[in-house]
Amino acid sequence: MPYYPATVGIAGPSGAHKTTAAKRLALNCRALFGVMSSIIHMDDFYIAGLPLAEYDTPASINWEMIRLCLDRLRHGLDYSFYPYDKSKSADSTEVKTIHPSPLIIIEGLFALDPRLHPHYATSIFIRPSYMKRVMYRLAAYAQLTDHSTALQHFHSHVDPGYVMYIRPNGCFAKHESTNIDYELLFQDVYALCAKQIDAYNIYGPPAPLTRRNYTAPASSDPRRACDNCPPKCGHDVVG
Repeated sequence: MPYYPATVGIAGPSGAHKTTAAKRLALNCRALFGVMSSIIHMDDFYIAGLPLAEYDTPASINWEMIRLCLDRLRHGLDYSFYPYDKSKSADSTEVKTIHPSPLIIIEGLFALDPRLHPHYATSIFIRPSYMKRVMYRLAAYAQLTDHSTALQHFHSHVDPGYVMYIRPNGCFAKHESTNIDYELLFQDVYALCAKQIDAYNIYGPPAPLTRRNYTAPASSDPRRACDNCPPKCGHDVVG
């Protein structure tokens, strides 16, 4: 009987060190348990060209691409795509490939969105203090603008986005913390995922999607148009 890989969600506001937590979880699982991980950074799936106000809402994420990525990884297939480049506020011209593994880690502002809940073996919500979130935003914008503009953006867009879309979903997390004890957290995460990881390593993933049960997404969005996609984008389905 095939098994899907175990999937872990890590969510929190800007400055919560979600990326650090995801990378440390992946490194520890490899070093301590010999388990490889696939990390999905939701920042790679922003939709380019949106108004600034929308980048702190779930509408800024290309959910169709995330679904394709997760589907392919869960069926043991690579996923290649053009990630969003924050430094250019546009899609990168370089292809990024995520390889399948027994453990998938999804990290991002909206990693606890209800659209992802059914896939998780466990989930983590990191909740830093208000001052930490403010200081992180000031540091992030230090090279781009002055402090007063950065604070205005925080109060007009970043903090309302956290209150409306990020914090409410924190109640769905199985782990919530302001200061992470990484060692204890990783032991708990691995304990919850161990059986599923072992079963995946023994039996492997389910068979890949076929054209019989796959519906191609609409091509109105240039990011989804097959002519503009790299190989293995998820549109050229195997089988």
